[in-house]
Amino acid sequence: MNQTRFFPVVYKAAVVAAAILCFPLPGNARLASTKAQESNMVGKAAPAAEKWFRHLNTTYGKNDDFTEDIAGFCRKIGDYEDGILNDMAILNDVGRLCIFAQRKNGRLLRAIDDFDAAADQLGVNDRRRYYAAKARIRSELAVPAVDSVKQEWLVCLVNDCCRASRYGFDAEKSSSFVKAFVRRFEERKSSEERVLGESACRITQQYASFFLAEAKSLHRRHDEKRAFKTAV
Repeated sequence: MNQTRFFPVVYKAAVVAAAILCFPLPGNARLASTKAQESNMVGKAAPAAEKWFRHLNTTYGKNDDFTEDIAGFCRKIGDYEDGILNDMAILNDVGRLCIFAQRKNGRLLRAIDDFDAAADQLGVNDRRRYYAAKARIRSELAVPAVDSVKQEWLVCLVNDCCRASRYGFDAEKSSSFVKAFVRRFEERKSSEERVLGESACRITQQYASFFLAEAKSLHRRHDEKRAFKTAV
């Protein structure tokens, strides 16, 4: 690895690790994952954070005019799902990408998916919180009035909802995120109903798979009574 690349990455990883251990979090929430899982998460989150921080600075300059907007947005989303983004020490990075997506380039919203690999290092409970928080953010953000961008954001939103429900997030709540987004932008009732129906079906399937996996786990532990109850 090139030294000019290596040292910033190491420095960023150290900063993120320190933030996880020391940063005061909303509601005193903490990651439910193991220390090993947290360490693996940091190893994935740090390069993604550095990559997009550099990209935004290089492409758009420091844009100090956005500082207050980013801070305000982070305050708004900081307690989503008991502060999961704070727990992962990526709140400012996600907030910055969202504001730049609104102000500069709507397709930047897909950039927050680069933190999925970090979240996937964590336990099921923390993954559920992460994808649910991300889905809520995407459902609430103002979208540029460009059909291709709106469609792309909707696809990303539905994918987040499916993954949240795959890890146990309530399917109806996930579907409500999609509904809130779609009803802001769909002008044709028939199209709105089709989109909502298809997304609800996908989300419900993922939610069912969570309980099936739980039932299988209980069965392997010979807890047949709980396995049956969970499956039903």
